[in-house]
Amino acid sequence: TLVADGEGKRDSGTAISRYRHREIAIRFAVLLYAYAGISSRQVPKVMELSSLLWGGVDDRIPSHVTVIDWVEKCGLSLAEGSLRKKTAAEAYSLVIDNSITLCGQDLHLELMASSVHPGHPHSHADVSVVSMVAGRQWDAESTRRELDKTIARLGYAPEYVVCDNGRTVCNASEEAGLPTHRDISHSFGMFLERVYSKDDEFTDFITKKGYARKYSHTSMAPLMPPRRREYARFMNAFETVRWAKAMLENDRLLSSRERWLFSFVRTHASLVEELDEVMKGYEYMEQLCKQEGLSHRTASMCRDYVNRHFMTKGERVRRLGDMIISYFNNEERLLTGDEPHNICSDIIESTFGYLKSRMSPNKSNGYTPLVLLMPLHMRVSSIEDCRSFNAARTIGKTRLYDIKKWRADNLLPNPSI
Repeated sequence: TLVADGEGKRDSGTAISRYRHREIAIRFAVLLYAYAGISSRQVPKVMELSSLLWGGVDDRIPSHVTVIDWVEKCGLSLAEGSLRKKTAAEAYSLVIDNSITLCGQDLHLELMASSVHPGHPHSHADVSVVSMVAGRQWDAESTRRELDKTIARLGYAPEYVVCDNGRTVCNASEEAGLPTHRDISHSFGMFLERVYSKDDEFTDFITKKGYARKYSHTSMAPLMPPRRREYARFMNAFETVRWAKAMLENDRLLSSRERWLFSFVRTHASLVEELDEVMKGYEYMEQLCKQEGLSHRTASMCRDYVNRHFMTKGERVRRLGDMIISYFNNEERLLTGDEPHNICSDIIESTFGYLKSRMSPNKSNGYTPLVLLMPLHMRVSSIEDCRSFNAARTIGKTRLYDIKKWRADNLLPNPSI
């Protein structure tokens, strides 16, 4: 409060200046961690260096522990802010998944987005976190209970749910009576697995490709095939197809020894060409549906493409085409009007990947309150979002006690402790 005499005005001005410096320091530290991706121990050093060069926050530099506290407070405040009651006019959708097990713990994550596709692949700015719960061995019943809690908090059921083809999540969503779209990338990868996983020609090609990896420490290393991924290997099968196609196209540039070592690629040239055609079709349909969403028009375009380019090929590709057409028929039945739906869960996979890149390298800790970084990261995912973000005001809505209570309600005990 300003008083009449000049001394009071000067004191008040000093207090305002100090508060402003603290506000700037909090905002700077939080954005360095959440937006710039700098570790908590490096944030104070960056602030010291910036103070040395430009001044302003030299007496308000936090410790690395304080930085983490600020980040967790911001994340909890934003997560709770996303759980406001919805109205029927605010139609929304949910993207849900359970993460890969970390020290015996799975993190159940639910992201909320508009029910209408935004006209571009979802980014972190298009979604918000509405549920983060760690557990062990999630089943359909426990997953459904978390869905019911989210719907009760939001006050209104989602228009639809998007998930991968995991049996647990799909069953939970369908048992809750929610229209459930299956992710297009996971579905297409599952179709590939059904057709090619037990095919003799494909199995022989993959086996010999694995043998070729033994040359990785020789002069042949630049020609090595990509390493096989254990998880979702059929979703990433086209990395191998691109490599094999490039080997065929550049065969004349190889030495006689290199041709002999990689002769299995020429032996299976027809399979490589077949998979290359499948890859082009997959890329066309996935790009179309991720860019424009699923609508009656895009579903029809995809079916027409399959009929022209898949159903005129060999038996394996025709089987693949039948599965794809059936997939689009089933997904199109869930459309309630002309508005396009999202049928891609890439955004939740990206969110899990971001979290695991920022977690402690000691995986024995399981999931810690640092998962609250996810709501904060989505709020400041672009420089324009950072410009409008008031970290001090956001932190003021929560206390350390709130974080401890949230942790007890949503996370499991730290296994290391």
